[in-house]
Amino acid sequence: MPRIDWRHAFTWSLLGLASAVLFTFTALNPQPWEIVGWLVIYVAWYVALMRRRPEAPVAQSLATSSLSGVWVALVQNAFFGTYINNHPEYAADYAKLGSVAIRYAVIAGTALGFGLVLGGILGFIVRWRLRSTAS
Repeated sequence: MPRIDWRHAFTWSLLGLASAVLFTFTALNPQPWEIVGWLVIYVAWYVALMRRRPEAPVAQSLATSSLSGVWVALVQNAFFGTYINNHPEYAADYAKLGSVAIRYAVIAGTALGFGLVLGGILGFIVRWRLRSTAS
């Protein structure tokens, strides 16, 4: 089983926590700015992984990105009222979900889903680049 540096993953996942706090507690429009913010975060993770050269870059990237997804889900669910007050354009979409439990599951599933998919993509890119620079 590949070795994951959990301290490294946890530390870099804090960028996801910063993003979650920023977009929960401010009225910045998530559509353009959250995408730009996450792009910057993934570029920072790419640079960190390329410098660190982990033995299992895909697993390391998945761990970092998944932890970041956990942060996002926790912040958005814990401070949902604040998030909706700052982003009323999403209130109708979340109201359609019905129960609070479904809303929690949708937010958590979306955050973790994005974390797994984007973390996997990043990990494969890092692995490919590490192999191509090693030869």
